[in-house]
Amino acid sequence: MGAPAAARIKVTFTGQLGGSNWATSFWCTVGGAAATPSGADMVTLADDIAGQWTTHMATPWARIADAGTIVERCSVSYYAAGSVAASAAGISSPIALPGGNLHTSAGSQAMTYSLYTAVSNRSGRGRMYWPATGGLPGGLMGYGFDTFDVNGNCAGFAAFLHDVNTIIFLSTIRGLTACVFSDKNSAMYPITQVLVDARPDRIEHRERSMSFPRVATAV
Repeated sequence: MGAPAAARIKVTFTGQLGGSNWATSFWCTVGGAAATPSGADMVTLADDIAGQWTTHMATPWARIADAGTIVERCSVSYYAAGSVAASAAGISSPIALPGGNLHTSAGSQAMTYSLYTAVSNRSGRGRMYWPATGGLPGGLMGYGFDTFDVNGNCAGFAAFLHDVNTIIFLSTIRGLTACVFSDKNSAMYPITQVLVDARPDRIEHRERSMSFPRVATAV
């Protein structure tokens, strides 16, 4: 195992969950990075990505979270090709988006976005866990996320990643590609599809006792 032979950026969203902190991340490869970006460059990138997330995800995510759960910021960390240590970082202006659902579920409840690539084994798949503390029971025997919310989060996040891939970042970073990072293979695999199912996840374990419908959207 080691660092991929490509410059890359880790994108992390952070927030509050009933007084505790939460975080979820994905990676991007960097095209045409001629030099390490400045801290100001990275703040600009964090703001751009946060803006894209707000455009596509503010409404669908707010439907599955209660008011005590907040998306606070987006942070980005730049890793030069072959390096295991970040050499530049930036944090966005506050997103400060609370959930909008009056229903309150278990504080550890999450909706999982599965990230698929052209590599079919586990090394080519990733997951992001988003707090879903207001997710209402859905249409499967009164258990599981509502179909409307599953569809909205899947389509919204796929559209978000698609637009992240269109960001042209100043002169040092010419383009980003959202990826799954395989630590085992020291490789980055472009994300081709987002899959969300109605099954609630939790920090402690994934529920496995029932089968749930799934929705997939290409990036």
